[in-house]
Amino acid sequence: TPLITQRLADILHAAGVPEDIFIHLPGQGSQVGKLLVEDPHIAGVIFTGSKEVGMWIAHTAGKKVVGNELFGYEAPAKVITEMGGKNAIIVSPNAELDETVAGILYSAFGNAGQKCSACSRVIVHEAVKDRLIERLKEACRNIQVGPAFEHATFINPLIARKEKERLQREVKEVIREAKLYHGKIHLDRSNEDLPGWCMGPVLVELPIHRALQGKSCAKKELFGPVLHVTGCKTREEAIQLFNATEYGLTGGIFSQSQDDVEYLSRHLEAGNLYVNRPITGARVSIEPFGGFKLSGTGPKVGGPFYLEAFHHPLEPKEARDQKVIEIDAASIQQYKELMDKAAGFFRNKFYWNRKIPGQLSFNDLNQIRKKGLYLALEDQPDLKTFLYLLAAWGLGCEIKVLCKKEETYAYWKTIEKNLKPIPVELADAPRIVKALQDRDLSFLILEGNADEVQHFLAQIYDGTDEKRLMRRVLTKLDAPDIHDFERYLEPFVHVRSFAVNVMRHGAPLEVDGERTTDHGLRTTDKG
Repeated sequence: TPLITQRLADILHAAGVPEDIFIHLPGQGSQVGKLLVEDPHIAGVIFTGSKEVGMWIAHTAGKKVVGNELFGYEAPAKVITEMGGKNAIIVSPNAELDETVAGILYSAFGNAGQKCSACSRVIVHEAVKDRLIERLKEACRNIQVGPAFEHATFINPLIARKEKERLQREVKEVIREAKLYHGKIHLDRSNEDLPGWCMGPVLVELPIHRALQGKSCAKKELFGPVLHVTGCKTREEAIQLFNATEYGLTGGIFSQSQDDVEYLSRHLEAGNLYVNRPITGARVSIEPFGGFKLSGTGPKVGGPFYLEAFHHPLEPKEARDQKVIEIDAASIQQYKELMDKAAGFFRNKFYWNRKIPGQLSFNDLNQIRKKGLYLALEDQPDLKTFLYLLAAWGLGCEIKVLCKKEETYAYWKTIEKNLKPIPVELADAPRIVKALQDRDLSFLILEGNADEVQHFLAQIYDGTDEKRLMRRVLTKLDAPDIHDFERYLEPFVHVRSFAVNVMRHGAPLEVDGERTTDHGLRTTDKG
């Protein structure tokens, strides 16, 4: 609440932080927030909230280039968003059901499901679906709903009356859909006579053919104690269901099969993945938090890359003007080898998170941004933007170079054979605009000065809400030092933070000692 934030501000000011440096400005987002986001002097916006507001911020603040008179540079405004989720837990045929039911209940109904990380979908193998549903149904029937200050309460009140009214309307649509598409309403306590803004849990089963459709309630963030259950017959179906939403925030797996856990984990699109434990409650340095797709921009809060997002490397203007270089086959090969070495080191260096008893906590850096574009606007590439190209290429991203001018295209054709399989095309303005409208475009490397960058940012952030993911725009204006290869690699990786429960019946299974890994989920502590 604003009162808590004000108390934090008071503590920071008392500790010596200048009052004109850290300012708490409470107010309605539609008034105060709107003015701040639109202000041409605001160089960065960090936001937690809904997808709709986060997208508006990205399209409003993201198209600005802001000048810093003190240090003499211009750069695109920084936008970091953490938005919604439609998070799923996968239950395999051999899952331990006591542990699974407890984990689902806590993940779905803690805080009344009003957490972006909360579970709102359960994807369960048909072999155990009916048994799991009966267990969940019985638990939901008896779960205590009431005031937060009562010790017996499990589901606390919703945040406001209008949220209860909204959710009750949503539940009507959830029930209508289940009846229409041959699903089952296992439990509906949404209209019970409960105090204040309390609302009881809703448990609905929906068949897979409907759960995969775009307009299904099972793909919509409801933000409350409403849980969809869908059966599946194979691991591939489970993965398809898990990845079928526009979000990629959290998720979980309950399974006693190491093979199932490893196979599923390789393919799940979520920033935080939990194995045999609840999927909420991320902690700094232990489970760095944040997702991708339309769940947010990254980097992860509490992770190794977050602080860097607030840092702009400075260098003399003379040095900035000297970064246009002549690139030939030898230099491409040299930089490519250096970048490949850096990539291996990069994945190892940031692998382990902070160790705690009973849990393995690590980052997987093997999922990449799949599709990108390099806009070549200058006669020859700037070294910084070219390093971004090499980083994306080296990690295996699909990328295409579009050249705006004949001279630029002629230059790139001379080096194209050394960049295979990266295609190089000459593109006029309509072709570039069409390429920027690709819904699957996840990153853009943009050459040019501040004015040119400003022009294309306005086309990238055009106010439409049809993108499938939050794009990353990379320019020489805010690029890292040319020797910091790790920061050139980071934008092209989806960091997935794993938390693997290794406790059984209250006792940790891992052995203390040096930690080793093969970069899969066979991650152990070997003594």
